[in-house]
Amino acid sequence: MADFKSAIGRGAIVTVMNANVYTPDSTVVKGWSADSPSEIITELKGMTAVAEIDHLKFANLTMSGPDITITGGRYANTLVKFGKSLRCEMQSALCDKDALVALGGAVYDETDGSLTITDKFPGPVSIVGDTFIVDQASGEQIPVKIVIYQFLPDAIVSLTQDEATAATFDLNGDVLSVEIAGDGGSCSTKVSAFYSIVDACESGE
Repeated sequence: MADFKSAIGRGAIVTVMNANVYTPDSTVVKGWSADSPSEIITELKGMTAVAEIDHLKFANLTMSGPDITITGGRYANTLVKFGKSLRCEMQSALCDKDALVALGGAVYDETDGSLTITDKFPGPVSIVGDTFIVDQASGEQIPVKIVIYQFLPDAIVSLTQDEATAATFDLNGDVLSVEIAGDGGSCSTKVSAFYSIVDACESGE
């Protein structure tokens, strides 16, 4: 019987996620240090999503690092590595006013329906993505959630237009590290995290 544990152990994420965007305040984010990923998803789902994006062409999470390396010894080997950074690059296939307001610093005028791209930078948001893992052994689709705890949008809205394809919108940004409940080693009950992949059924789906 395929389940989340078997799929995350040996499976494939084969499609792009749908993304719900939330704007929790700093008090909520600081409180996450005591919460597990599933508990954080429950908190976010209790809020109203500022954007629901179900038309992404891709959503790539790309990590880089280390930020600091310490070398030494006879061959100047790398002794210590510290610090990672994470980027999330998303491209929207459709013009979506809510996504462009939340992630692009756009302003939408309810009166005349105009959408204006401004020079403003929005604050950090949280993203909960819905996708699935195909279990390698059974071929079953196991629903999962990808929770990006803090995403700071670039708000550099690139509108790509050409004759061959429809226009697309880039919605990229930095993924910020936050503290959540977890095994941080030694006597710590907190871990610094960028994002988590969790069982959609166990997280209240």
